[in-house]
Amino acid sequence: MLLENKRLPSSHLKLNYLKPLYVIAAALLYISLSSCQKHFYAPAIYQNDVLYMQKPHSKDSVKTAIYATGSYLTQENSNSNGTLQSGVLNIYRSHTIPNFNLSYGLLGFAGSYTKDSKDNYMTTNTKSFTGLGINTSVSYYKNYDHLDWRVVGVDMV
Repeated sequence: MLLENKRLPSSHLKLNYLKPLYVIAAALLYISLSSCQKHFYAPAIYQNDVLYMQKPHSKDSVKTAIYATGSYLTQENSNSNGTLQSGVLNIYRSHTIPNFNLSYGLLGFAGSYTKDSKDNYMTTNTKSFTGLGINTSVSYYKNYDHLDWRVVGVDMV
């Protein structure tokens, strides 16, 4: 019996190189999905994530100003199984030039989540969180006597 030396098509060779990648991708997908639970917590700074950024009026003699704003939030979790308390501090600088406002600054937040007796998923009674961020705001305005009407703008956190 004679053995022939057959060459495999190049497409077959390419698939052999990809098999380990498919195995790794499938393993990562399995690991990430198997860790999911059916318990959801509300966002840490829900309805309090973007603070209003004040800007100088176009008719004002001061065209640049530094502002500090803050807020304190306490709320019950959306599943009625815990209480959230947090605070946000925002320090920023605002500029007004003809037809445009620009603001940029830093923000920080901190708080804690305390579980209720209904929460069977948390292993500790309290979880704390903190964070820092950068925020910016750019808007176009139209001036009408004593009114700066901000027609369109973008706020980013």
